[in-house]
Amino acid sequence: KTTITATTSDGASTSITVNVKKAPTKITVVPSGKKSIKKGKSFNIKYILPSGSASFKITYSTSNKKIANVTSAGKVVGLKKGVANITIKTYNKKKSVIKVTVQ
Repeated sequence: KTTITATTSDGASTSITVNVKKAPTKITVVPSGKKSIKKGKSFNIKYILPSGSASFKITYSTSNKKIANVTSAGKVVGLKKGVANITIKTYNKKKSVIKVTVQ
C-alpha cells in the first residue's frame, strides 16, 4: 500500500492511495467442473482468486463457437446442441475450464 501525491508549481496537490496485490497463483471457475444449459439460454461465469491476489485482466474463450459462445464479460450463450469447453485465464496465464453441455 502506498500513497502517491502530485503537487503543482503553485502548491496545489492531490493524493491517491494505491493498494498493490500479488499475482494470482490460480483461478477457480464458478460453477466448477461442468454446466448444462438449453439452446438459446445463457449464464454468467464467475471466478474466485486466492485471497490477497488480483488480476487486472480476465479473458474468456470457447473451444467451439458453434456450440457455445462467451463474451468478454463471461456471459456464455448456448447456440447449438453439443459440448464446448469455456476457458478463463488471468493476465499471468493461470487458467480454469468449465465443460458446457448445450441441450
